[in-house]
Amino acid sequence: MRSVPLVGSRGRGFNFPAARCFLGLLLLLGAACGTESAAERNANAARTIVAAVPAGGGNVNCLAFPDTIAELRSATQDRNDLPDTRLVLDEACPRSSVVFQAGARLQRTYRVRVPRGHTLFARARGEFAPVVLSFDYPATPRSDSSNIGMMVVDSLNADADREVAVRVMLSPRIKVDPLESRVLLTVFVRP
Repeated sequence: MRSVPLVGSRGRGFNFPAARCFLGLLLLLGAACGTESAAERNANAARTIVAAVPAGGGNVNCLAFPDTIAELRSATQDRNDLPDTRLVLDEACPRSSVVFQAGARLQRTYRVRVPRGHTLFARARGEFAPVVLSFDYPATPRSDSSNIGMMVVDSLNADADREVAVRVMLSPRIKVDPLESRVLLTVFVRP
């Protein structure tokens, strides 16, 4: 049986029709998916998510974690391909929920501006695998696994006006949890 090389004469092109058809199909799929415009590439370079003010007017407590269903409904989908995103909180309701697709041991950073004397609260939940949450420092699991969980809550009191890096990492158990999972992160700031 004779093998058919993928590269034609002088290293250019394909010399059998099936390969050309496959290449054409890939090009069509790439065109169908669309390409990023220059504006989209620039917006993605410095990614920012502005918190949406929750519906419900005076019934919403913006200085506490929301109920699970309300949290998921109000969460902004983060499709950012960069692992660093800035969250801008609204002054009237300084709370934001973000849901993103996380991969095992890949850290995501969300930067939040915290005024002096205020406390930043963060809660991260993994849908199918546990997570690690950390402020400013890399999110690394401790040897005793005390900072790993399906839901992790932490807070930080700011002694000066500053930007706090909230770091979240999916930390699945080997051969038990999936290597990808959605993660829901909620942050809020209060005096």
